[in-house]
Amino acid sequence: MNRKYKGQCHCNTIRFDFFCDESVVLLECNCSICLPYRYLHLIVENEKFNLKCNANKLISYKFKTKVADHLFCMNCGIKSFYKPASHPNSVSINYYSIIKPPKIKKILLFDGKNWEQAVKDLEKSN
Repeated sequence: MNRKYKGQCHCNTIRFDFFCDESVVLLECNCSICLPYRYLHLIVENEKFNLKCNANKLISYKFKTKVADHLFCMNCGIKSFYKPASHPNSVSINYYSIIKPPKIKKILLFDGKNWEQAVKDLEKSN
C-alpha cells in the first residue's frame, strides 16, 4: 500500500514528499560518491516525488558520464535526493533523509564500482 512520506536536508532548506510502499527495498552502492556518505537509495518514480522548496536552493554535481544529477543543498551541503543514471525516470532518495521512514524489507548491494554490470544485474533481478 502506498503512503505519503516527507524528507528534508539537515537545515530544512530542501524539503520534499513522495509516495511509496510501507515496506521498501533499498540499494546500497559502493561507488566513490555513495560509499563515503553511506547513502541508502530508495528509488521512487518521478511522478511520486514532489519537491516542496525552490529548486534554485540545490547545487548540481555531475561526473563521469554526466548523466546522474547529484543535488546538494546550497546551505548545509546534504544530498537528500538526486536523479540517478541507473533509473532515468526516477528519483533516488537517501533513506536517512526521510522523516519517519518506511520499514526496510531488504537492502540490495549495488556494485557501483562496476556500474554497467551492476545495472544489468539489477535489471535481471526485477
